[in-house]
Amino acid sequence: MKGDAVDFSAEAAERLETVRSVLSLARPPRAGEINELFRAVHSLKGLAGLKGYSRFAGALHEAESLLDAIRLSRVTWTDRVREALDRFFLRFEAAIDAAASGDDAAFPAEEAIGLLSEARAPASTPPAAPLSAELDLPERTVSCLSEYEESRLRAHRAAGTAIWTIDVAFPLDAFEAALKDLGARLNDGGEWIATLPQVAGFSAEQVAVQLLVAREREPEGLPEDAGLRRVSREPEQPRVAAEETERAAVRTLRLEASRLEALLAEADEARARFQKLSGEMVRLEEGLPPSQRVIAARLRLRLDGSLERLARQAAGIRTVPISRLGDRLSRAAKRILESSGKKAEFRIVGGESEIDRGLADDLADPLLHIVRNAVDHGIESPGERRAAGKPESGTVTLMARSRNSRLLISLADDGRGIDTLAVVRRARELGWIRPEAEPTEEEARAFLFRPGFSTASAVSEISGRGVGLDLVAERVAARHGEVRVLSTPGRGTRFEIEIAIAQAVFDALVVLEQDRAWAFPLAAIARVARESAGDAAIPLSRVVAGTEPAAGPGRVTVFLSDRSAISVARVLRQEMLVVRPVVTGDAAPFLIGASQGRGDDAILVLDPKRIVRAAGGPRPATAGGGAA
Repeated sequence: MKGDAVDFSAEAAERLETVRSVLSLARPPRAGEINELFRAVHSLKGLAGLKGYSRFAGALHEAESLLDAIRLSRVTWTDRVREALDRFFLRFEAAIDAAASGDDAAFPAEEAIGLLSEARAPASTPPAAPLSAELDLPERTVSCLSEYEESRLRAHRAAGTAIWTIDVAFPLDAFEAALKDLGARLNDGGEWIATLPQVAGFSAEQVAVQLLVAREREPEGLPEDAGLRRVSREPEQPRVAAEETERAAVRTLRLEASRLEALLAEADEARARFQKLSGEMVRLEEGLPPSQRVIAARLRLRLDGSLERLARQAAGIRTVPISRLGDRLSRAAKRILESSGKKAEFRIVGGESEIDRGLADDLADPLLHIVRNAVDHGIESPGERRAAGKPESGTVTLMARSRNSRLLISLADDGRGIDTLAVVRRARELGWIRPEAEPTEEEARAFLFRPGFSTASAVSEISGRGVGLDLVAERVAARHGEVRVLSTPGRGTRFEIEIAIAQAVFDALVVLEQDRAWAFPLAAIARVARESAGDAAIPLSRVVAGTEPAAGPGRVTVFLSDRSAISVARVLRQEMLVVRPVVTGDAAPFLIGASQGRGDDAILVLDPKRIVRAAGGPRPATAGGGAA
C-alpha cells in the first residue's frame, strides 16, 4: 500500500498545481479558471477513490460540490470562499505525505469539510430576470438550455459580453470533427456555450445545429453558409483592459524524464557541432564569389540564430520559476503561524528567476527548515514586537536572483536575531569549545550548521534555530555551493545560499590568454579597451597559470562594473554559450563552468569578480561546502 501512497502523491501533484495557480490569483477567477479548478478537484477525488482513501475522497467531494455551485452561480466567489478552499487544501497537502503509511487516517476530514460548509453562503442576489428578457431567443430555445448553460449566459451578460447564435450544417460523416474545429476557433477569444440541434436543414446527408456563443466581437472565419445573429438585447457594457482580463491557459504535458533529457542533450549536441563547423564555414566562404559569399553567410547566421534559440528554449525546459518553491514555503509558514498565535507575512522577491527542477527539489527541505525556524524562533509574538517598537506582524522574505550560472537565494526574517552568547554557551556544554577559547562571531555561527546543535530549551514539533541547519549545509555542499548566515540582535536573521545552476545559457565575451580561449559572462563586463599604464589590471595569466604575461604592446583590458579590471592577450568574439558547471575545489573558485566552443577544446567560463577576489580581494566566510 505504501507504493500506492507514493503514486497518489506523484499523480496528485499536477492537479494541485492547477489548484494553487487559481487560488493564488489576485482577482476573482473567471469561468474557465473555475472550470479548471473544478476538473482538477474532480480528478483528485477520482484518484483518492481509486487508491482507497475514503477520507480524502469524501472531503474532495464536498470541495467539488462547492465549486459546482459556484459554476452554476448558486454561490458567489468571495474572499471567504478563497480562504476556505486555501485552508482546505493546506490540510489536504499536509496529509498526503502521512498517507505513505498506508491510509489517510491523519487527514482531518471533518475539520476540512467544516471549512467548506462555512463558505457555502448562497449568493445574495435579487431574483434573476428571465433570459428571454435579455436575449432575443424563442422561449422553446431557452427551455432547452441546461442549468450550467443558462448560468454561463447570465454570467456573460452581467459582464457585458455580446451573445451570438450561429446556424450551421455539416455533412454527417464529418460532423464531429468539423464541429470540434469550429468550436475551438470560437473558444479562442470567446466561449462556445451550447449546441442545439435544428430541424430545419436536417437531412440524411447533413446535421444542422445552432451554436450559442459569447464573444465581444463578431465571430470570424465561419463556414460560408453559416447564419450569424447577435441576440443580446442591451448594448455591451464597458470592460476592463484586455491585459487585466486575459490569462493565457497554461497546459502541462507529462513526459518520461529520460526521453526529455535525451531530447535536450540532442539539442545541446546540435549547437556544439555547429559551433565547430562555423569556423570552417567562415574559411570556406572566403573562397566563394562575393554574391555566393553573401548568401552562404546569411544562411550560416540564420542557422546559428535558430540553434541559439533552440539552446535557450532547451535550457528553459529544465527550469521552473523560483515562485513555485516560494509558494510551497509560504504555505508551510501559514500552517506554522496558524498554531503559533504569531503574525507574519511571507514575501517573495525575484520569483521570476528560473531554477533547475532537480535543484528546486534539493533545496526545498533545507529552505523549509529555515522557514520553520524563522517563524517559530525568529519572529516574536505580537506583544514582544509591540514592546520592541515593531509592527505586530513580522516579515519573512525569500529573495532570489540569477547571476551568470549561479543562483543566489536569501531567506530573511525581521525577528529577534540569533543570540550569539547562547550559541557559544550551548557549544561549550557540548564540549565543542575549549574552556580558554573565545570564538569569534563568525566561528560561533558556524556551530549552527553542526548536526545535533540546538539552543531550544525544550523539545517541540518545530525545533530551535540550528536543528536542521546541518541538512542545509549538507545539501548546499552537495551542490558545491556556499551558505552564509548574517544576524543582528533585535533586527533579524538572513541566510544566504549561493549555488551553481545545472546549466545556463548566456552571452559571453571570449578572450585569448596563454594560447587558449577563456570566457567571461558579458553581463559582468562594463567596457573593453587597449591596455594602458594606468589601468592597474590583473593579468589573467597570473590567476590561471601563475605566470606573468610577456611584455609587449597589444594587450586588452576588460573593465568590470566596479571599475576593477583584468588584462588579456586578445578579445576574440562575443558568443552565446551553453555552460555546465565544473566541480572543483577552492583551487579554482573563479571557475563557473565549461562550454563547447567553435574548436575542439572546451571554453572555460570564468567569474571575473571572483578572479579579482582570488588575486588578493577578501573572500566571504562560508559554511557547508566549497564554491563551484
